[in-house]
Amino acid sequence: MADVLALAFVSLFVATDPLGAVPLFLGLVAETDQAHRRRVILQSLATASAVGIIFLFVGSGFFALIGLTVPDFMVAGGILLLVIALVELIHGSLSEHIATGDVGVVPLGVPLIVGPAVLTMLLVLGHTYGKLVTVAAFLPNVALAGLIFYFSTHLLSLLGDAGLRAVTKVMSLMLAAFGVMLIRSGVLEIATMFSSR
Repeated sequence: MADVLALAFVSLFVATDPLGAVPLFLGLVAETDQAHRRRVILQSLATASAVGIIFLFVGSGFFALIGLTVPDFMVAGGILLLVIALVELIHGSLSEHIATGDVGVVPLGVPLIVGPAVLTMLLVLGHTYGKLVTVAAFLPNVALAGLIFYFSTHLLSLLGDAGLRAVTKVMSLMLAAFGVMLIRSGVLEIATMFSSR
């Protein structure tokens, strides 16, 4: 059980990539005081948690209603993760191109903490390990993102811009590997479904 929870946690941490969002977060709150930063972080965590949990419990039912299976979503999600990872590896973090608005909800809560990669991973982990294990891995990831945002100025001074970029590149490479794994698993499940008919 501990191994499964650890694997789910690491998968979601790679998909979330909160370190990659640190430069954008600092840019969004640069002119604000500490109290406002805390409110923005709490708002982003509440948004991310609500969106992720609702999608986890409703997403698969919605897909079944329109005729999609989890293996279908695994293949599509794996391709999406692979594309996101390749874009970030080649052109830099996608977060640099996201428009700002009500920053706690958008873009911090969605799509920076909970974006397409996390939603894909939530659905796949819920299908593979169960929803309770997935929630138990997801909520600590959201909390960890909040802690990273809270101590972001210290992290930036410790790692520097180059260090943060290097960490983000490694995360993108791991995300690409997860994408390939999802495509492979989805194709195998689809093949099994057809062979059993």
